Amino acid sequence: MTSHVRKRLFEQLAARHTKNKVREILLAAEGLKVARTLVPEEEAGDFVRTMSALGLYAALYHRKYVCQPDAGKGGWISRHGLELDLEATPAGLLMVYLADNPTKALRAMEAEHSNAETDFGDLLGIPTCCSAFYTNSINAAEQEQNDFILPVLNNTGAVWPYLHGTNIAAQYFDSCLISFYPCTFQCAAAAKVAMDTHKVLASYERGWADGLLASHHDAILYTEYEGIYCLRGARYRHDMLHYDPARVEATIDGVLSQLIVQGNRLRLLGPHHALVMHGRKTVCEINSRYAGLLVFD
Repeated sequence: MTSHVRKRLFEQLAARHTKNKVREILLAAEGLKVARTLVPEEEAGDFVRTMSALGLYAALYHRKYVCQPDAGKGGWISRHGLELDLEATPAGLLMVYLADNPTKALRAMEAEHSNAETDFGDLLGIPTCCSAFYTNSINAAEQEQNDFILPVLNNTGAVWPYLHGTNIAAQYFDSCLISFYPCTFQCAAAAKVAMDTHKVLASYERGWADGLLASHHDAILYTEYEGIYCLRGARYRHDMLHYDPARVEATIDGVLSQLIVQGNRLRLLGPHHALVMHGRKTVCEINSRYAGLLVFD
């Protein structure tokens, strides 16, 4: 594929899909993985036809999902939700598996729905250690909203800064290079996947790929129910995270977001504990098992 063709393909996809979805489609087109994505059922026919025109094969699961977005995460969906027959109402989302050959797409669909997690992880390009961690952490994640950020953090500890390639939390801001939860935020295998993905995406559009990579360096204040906060350009030094309140991006506008923009640094006391400060003045304290402080190199 020539550079001109690659650029044109990227432009076509970027005009219609989120960055996270464009990443997955391009990696599938390269034969590097099977991409799994949710598509509104009324758009599924057009989506599959478009993917077929790109040389991709699609397997569609024979049931649909009616999903409730997570609380506080800007529309992000971590749970499949209610599973219904295709003929049932209301309208829902279809699970679509994309690959460069039909066998791989079908194998991925069958693996997921038979709970063959190891095989499914292999087809999706997930490192073995991360796939095993995911399987072992399902019960913990299901206790809340089925999000794995806090289990990953608890498996990592407060050894800041973390490897930026593992920053799966960038997904909430549509700027991520990986599609899976790492086993820890220090996982070298997960970080390598991110770097390899950047190299592939840069062959389509370097500026776009570099932007995704830059987002992986940004610190994230994660909460399970009170929003997720990206501190663009924050600088970490001696357990203090200095940030520009004008560059804070939040998934919701609530009490916590208003407090964060009153500060300009976080004093990090633990993986779930920090003081929001403005200079030497404490604005508020965050100390909860439902909060997580993610600082990357």
